[in-house]
Amino acid sequence: MPLDEATLNFLIEETIETALEDTKDRLNELAMKYSLKIRVSPPKVHEVTIANQGEVLWTD
Repeated sequence: MPLDEATLNFLIEETIETALEDTKDRLNELAMKYSLKIRVSPPKVHEVTIANQGEVLWTD
């Protein structure tokens, strides 16, 4: 059963948020351990489309 656009976007955003929380925790540990100041820009979803084969395209 295909998912609607709102559900797909929700699942994508939740996946990113979960990964970011883990990344934030690990970066905080490194910053505290080595007295670092780390500046990070989180990823953002630019577009979601239906495709023949699934893939994630990373852009700068």
